[in-house]
Amino acid sequence: MKLRKIMLENFRGFKDRTVISIEHDMTAFIGKNDIGKSTIMDALNIFFNNGIEREDASVDGDASSVRIACSFSDFPERLVIDAVRETSLADEYLLGSDGLLTLEREFNCSLSKPKEIGFYAIANHPSNDGFGDLLELKIAQLKARAKERGIDLSRVNTAVSSELRKAIWHSMQLEFSERPIPLDKEDAKKVSDAINVYLPIFSLFKSDRASTDQDEEAQDPLKSAIKQVTDQMEEAFNGIKESVEEKLNEVANDTVRAVSELAPDIANQLVPRVISKKLDSLFSVSLSGDREVPVNKRGSGVRRLILLGFFKAQAERVRNDGDGFRRSIIYAIEEPETSQHPNNQKLLLDSFKELVEDGSCQILLTTHTPVLAERMDERQLRYIRKAAHSHQPEVLIVDDDMVRAEMVDSLGVLPDNKVRLFVGVEGKNDINFFRAVSRNLSRLHPEEYPDLEDEENKGTVVFIPMGGSNLQLWVTRLNGTGRKQMFFMDRDNPPPQTPKYQSQFDAFCNAGHAAYMTERKEMENYIPLSLLRARYQDYAGTGNDFDDVPALVAQAIHKNSESSVEWESLSDDDKKKKESSAKKGLNKVVASLINTDVLFDECDPRREIRGWFSDIYNALHEVI
Repeated sequence: MKLRKIMLENFRGFKDRTVISIEHDMTAFIGKNDIGKSTIMDALNIFFNNGIEREDASVDGDASSVRIACSFSDFPERLVIDAVRETSLADEYLLGSDGLLTLEREFNCSLSKPKEIGFYAIANHPSNDGFGDLLELKIAQLKARAKERGIDLSRVNTAVSSELRKAIWHSMQLEFSERPIPLDKEDAKKVSDAINVYLPIFSLFKSDRASTDQDEEAQDPLKSAIKQVTDQMEEAFNGIKESVEEKLNEVANDTVRAVSELAPDIANQLVPRVISKKLDSLFSVSLSGDREVPVNKRGSGVRRLILLGFFKAQAERVRNDGDGFRRSIIYAIEEPETSQHPNNQKLLLDSFKELVEDGSCQILLTTHTPVLAERMDERQLRYIRKAAHSHQPEVLIVDDDMVRAEMVDSLGVLPDNKVRLFVGVEGKNDINFFRAVSRNLSRLHPEEYPDLEDEENKGTVVFIPMGGSNLQLWVTRLNGTGRKQMFFMDRDNPPPQTPKYQSQFDAFCNAGHAAYMTERKEMENYIPLSLLRARYQDYAGTGNDFDDVPALVAQAIHKNSESSVEWESLSDDDKKKKESSAKKGLNKVVASLINTDVLFDECDPRREIRGWFSDIYNALHEVI
């Protein structure tokens, strides 16, 4: 299940009902201190893991009705609630008018010990008199309701409540209204229990927490690893356990008999009981660093980095654990940049992006640093500010110039004492291509070509991922910085067609920036055919400037895999994932194999690539 919306009401600063959209698998909340970023994270933690306190109620709101709701997509199509009988959320009319599953928890925080007082589905549910409460009725009551309505049940399995509800609902033209449907009675409770099995696992990593290898989050993936190993030894262990328990029972019974000879009354009160622990509880795992120095004695940045590594380990474990419908993971990470060098900040964000690529987890971030915000698509950003006429925060999608400018101001401009050049490319794969090829060129001719990864690490070059609507944020942000901007775009369309981004290319040029359009389809078309054929068996490309290289590589990899499914039989979604994986490998791995001999002879005979990097080198060495 994927989180798509968050709703808060009477929770801390969010007195009025506030809906926050989560459209992508990675979302960053940006705003000034004490504006509400942590409040959103804590609300989610309460929704998934409980633990609300009196102080969580809004000071100005109704403490007896604190509400936290989450809307989900990608929910299971079928649910088992009547023994082996299946139903669905759609059949039970438990989806909202937006097609999402919205679950809401209501808490009473006016009590000395706050508690949950309601769990609802906010659904577009039947509203006709006598048709809106069917999920709360027992089978006998459903039969009685059907009899009242004169409904023929001769062809209905009257032992199955979901079949009875369906017969009653289908007996007339229904009217609907969106309202909370209690999930705490009869089959509604069964539906609730079935849904809970699929809810995402939620882990919150707070910015002000201690970071040791014994933290609960750090221990969790290691405990899971222990359990995986001990499960494999369970059968052998059970044999030993039974033998030990048998011997211990003998000792205990002998002791009782001995006591009975001394004090029969006391002996009659004694019952032998042997308690054993599970095998996985007998072990613990810790980590030590260089020269056996424990993790909790390392620097704060190292401790946080390792703990964030545990998050990745757990995500990968769940992602690879078994088949079928698996629970997704939501990682809420406050200020991952804390105590981290800028290079590590970039590595963390790249790692987060990789984690969400296959769809098995979502990541929510809060950040104050431009280093992270600058590398994310604008559509993944949510800006939080105080509403104009209230004390309540409002959460904005970054979709107009005023919001962009205000968000830029809250982040602060990039430190222009070091940055000399902004390089705009279409996405992260192009960034990897530029890094790999420039590295090899620079090794041979450092006086003519830059090593862009080295320049990026030094802070002199900033890559701008222009994918989606991210570009407008950067245009707003960079104009007026006094730093040179260079933009590189794929042609995509073969001549005589107009290049896909011709209008944007023209706009950059008219604004006085340096803009470049590839002569070939995209960056992958500059990888030499000899490398592609050597790396990928059965690669069917011809080296044409407009071959769809990622698709052809994905097909070659699939053909040589163990899959029995033909490429043509794969779903469009599966094909897209395989092509995305191929594109990543081409730019991150294969592009690094382009040495200067291959570059000069095969992929850059017209000196196009060398012209790009020569211009970048000159821009970096211009006097500002």
